[in-house]
Amino acid sequence: FVAALVVLGAFLVNGGGSRARDEGAVGGTTGSHAMTEALDRHPGLADHRLPLAFVAEKLEQQGGEGSGEVVNGPAQEAYDQRALPHAYIKPAQQLSASMSFLAARQRSHTVPGRAVLTSAQGTTKVRSWSPIGPDGGLQVAETTYTGTPAVVSGRTTSLDTVGPCRPARCLLFAGTAGGGLWRTSNALTTTPRWTSIGSDIPSQAIGVVYRAARGRLYVGTGEANGSSDSEAGVGLFVSRSNGRSFTRVPTMVHGVDFAMNRSISSIAVDPKRPNHIYVGTAVARHGSSSVNGGRFTPPGSAQIGVYETRNAGRTWTLSLSEASDVVNPSSPTGSDYFRGGISKLLYDPTHPGTVYASMFDYGLFRREFDGPWQQIYTIQTPGSPTTSASNRVEFALAALPGGQTRIYLGDATYFANTTSALLRSDDGTAAAPTFTLLSDPNHGTPGYGSYNFCHTQCSYDMVVASPPGHPDEVFLSGSMNYGELLAFGGPGNSNGRAVVRSADAGVHFTDMTNDAQPSPNGLHPDHHALVFASTGGGEETFFTASDGGVVRQQGPYVDRSADCASRPLSGALLADCQQFL
Repeated sequence: FVAALVVLGAFLVNGGGSRARDEGAVGGTTGSHAMTEALDRHPGLADHRLPLAFVAEKLEQQGGEGSGEVVNGPAQEAYDQRALPHAYIKPAQQLSASMSFLAARQRSHTVPGRAVLTSAQGTTKVRSWSPIGPDGGLQVAETTYTGTPAVVSGRTTSLDTVGPCRPARCLLFAGTAGGGLWRTSNALTTTPRWTSIGSDIPSQAIGVVYRAARGRLYVGTGEANGSSDSEAGVGLFVSRSNGRSFTRVPTMVHGVDFAMNRSISSIAVDPKRPNHIYVGTAVARHGSSSVNGGRFTPPGSAQIGVYETRNAGRTWTLSLSEASDVVNPSSPTGSDYFRGGISKLLYDPTHPGTVYASMFDYGLFRREFDGPWQQIYTIQTPGSPTTSASNRVEFALAALPGGQTRIYLGDATYFANTTSALLRSDDGTAAAPTFTLLSDPNHGTPGYGSYNFCHTQCSYDMVVASPPGHPDEVFLSGSMNYGELLAFGGPGNSNGRAVVRSADAGVHFTDMTNDAQPSPNGLHPDHHALVFASTGGGEETFFTASDGGVVRQQGPYVDRSADCASRPLSGALLADCQQFL
């Protein structure tokens, strides 16, 4: 349980579909009108116990984030008009728009206290601007999950720290679904100062932020989370100045740009050879905005998989791929989902030259030095179109004291092809690693804490993370288990399990969703990233990114299991609560 959850600050940006979800967008309409229509159609959701945010989110979840396709409304019409005669806006159009903006910006300069813009006719106009709102991103109590007002923002997709972190200086980068790239240098302060960076990256859809050795900061555009508004990207970019400026890394293979119309979901740079880079790509979409669910992958887009360069991008090869869904041009959505996409790439912490890749709808792969890729974990229905929209595999690596590599692995469809589970291997570099199931579907058992941890939409939000130097710790996160919450008519055996933590190698878990304040702060659901800050102190600090923005947890951990006595619980459900809290 967390003593205090500190919201880092709201990104005042349009964060992809999350803003529509939080505001109650349904079918291209927004605000209270859409909410009224939604409640008219689904009266069962109008129970006074349900916060409005939950109602909107639950409507979108019907069928899962990845399958909630809606193609209508004025925003979709405007998009279609800009895309004509095509069904999607081409990358060339995106790049042209970005170049036009940069050219316009170069025609302006600033003087103290005001901006001076030079018009095309050569005249000078002075305008003084001040913000009028919205400001702060504060959501009222009725729209939060704890009944406590909270600061939220748009969907945040990726985080990376530059450590070690000190109270006066802690560098944190955040990538967002529709708001571009952000940086703060004081992430441990009460109110961090965030700065928008990466104006020379011609896309606001960020898939991954990755800081390699020697100070190189890589940013992959395009969002891999399996939602209908996970917008495709326009390339891979690198900064050697902590984000002050970026240059594009070439991503051509046999005359095709593998980063165009796709997402860059993950990056791994060889710690000993900085020009040796792996890039994982996944399915992403064109034809969507923050208020609609239309999507389309252009036919002829590059094969998704792992791409590899040994010369910093001058030449690339497709290093790993499996069969993926084929675009159907006659379908308004393309009918292709996530099979074959890469969710994560990691280098082994104890065996130099060994790299791992997790693949949607297949499993976990490993490569040692320049050898072939070997599949070391296989899902129960590998490559099946029936699980293409729902399966995702995520993992974390931990160095054991004896030099072995531990693998924590989440399989989204382990139980009956529908429900997520956690597994662990303590011999990750063995020829055939052994994976032990840790999750249990039965209430009151230790394994129930990791059962169904990403709920019904793992292809959209699924995180497995382990802090460096603490191999017995593992964190899992995803969406909220609404059915367990008292506020939503559940038994109250947990606080939602939006983020859970184990300190005994994945056997038992505690629920980190709410903090222990008198009026608790609570985590927004739908988590996409979790990173740890190296502070050198005794308390653990981590940052988590969700559809509600970025939150910092900064201990100490406390026991709140006494709260279970006030809930209508007994037997196995009471045992759940006492373990989680």
